[in-house]
Amino acid sequence: LCNESASLPESVCEEWIKDIPAIVKGYEPKNIFNADETGLFYQCLPDKTAMFKDEESRGGKQSKVRLTVLLAANEDGSENLSLLMIGRSKKLRCFVKVKSFPFKYKGNRKAWMTSEILAKILRQIYAIEKEENYSFHR
Repeated sequence: LCNESASLPESVCEEWIKDIPAIVKGYEPKNIFNADETGLFYQCLPDKTAMFKDEESRGGKQSKVRLTVLLAANEDGSENLSLLMIGRSKKLRCFVKVKSFPFKYKGNRKAWMTSEILAKILRQIYAIEKEENYSFHR
């Protein structure tokens, strides 16, 4: 949340940045992941336009329709997690006939990341990791 318009005081960010090296000490770079989310306002029009000098401009409200996108990768760049997109619809009706996507999709009323969605994704990642380790030890 550092360097973003968040509700955290800057001192909390500075303290967290100072503590990170001690937290990740002992872990290999391939096992240290970073994730970030961003809003994709895909129906917004440009806020500037080219027009003639005497032409009158008309304003309007920007669309607030959005997707939340989560990107994650490990420190050494050897693994990127599947892109996660969060929209307002539970199911993507416009893609009914599509069998699979190159991303994971979740839906909730406001298209926001929630603790429930994040926990579910982390459990899925842990289950895959555990399964891979299990098959490796056979």
